[in-house]
Amino acid sequence: MVRALRLAGAGVVVLSLVSCTTTTTGAATAPCVDEPRPNSTSPGDTPPLFTLTTTPNGWETRIDLGPTLVVYADLQAVSTPGAVGSGGVPPTPPERFDGYLPSCTVEQAIADTEALRTTDFGEPGITDQGGQTVDYTPQTGDPIKLYIYAPGFDEYITAEQRAARDRFEALNTLLATGFVPN
Repeated sequence: MVRALRLAGAGVVVLSLVSCTTTTTGAATAPCVDEPRPNSTSPGDTPPLFTLTTTPNGWETRIDLGPTLVVYADLQAVSTPGAVGSGGVPPTPPERFDGYLPSCTVEQAIADTEALRTTDFGEPGITDQGGQTVDYTPQTGDPIKLYIYAPGFDEYITAEQRAARDRFEALNTLLATGFVPN
């Protein structure tokens, strides 16, 4: 299967000859690796496309938390897996790794994010917990912010909300594990 993905810049299109796993439910699938690293000079040369952020519990004192992953429109990416360490306190400063995401992983993430756009993730009956956010900022159209409060807690949420949280977690995992370091 041939897939095309329009990248930031002057009409650049990347063609992929490897099929990507897709779903009809919008659930994220295993990441793929289908082409070499993009040719951009460095991450941040184009606008962010996806930003993954994990916020710690409410009693943590650190206020300068950054995203755990930023994927740019040219598919370059920066992973900061220690942005939120155990107990919410990252090493100072957290390690940063430059890399990229394969286009078919990004295509799947876009489809899954759009499918989750109006989903009710519920709000567990617990206080002072952290959350996870997936921000998608397309080059055209409205941005999408997906947020779950208190991941891992199921109290006071419905079966449908639990399933939605599982789909969110699958999307988060797709993006995080799709990262290929330089």
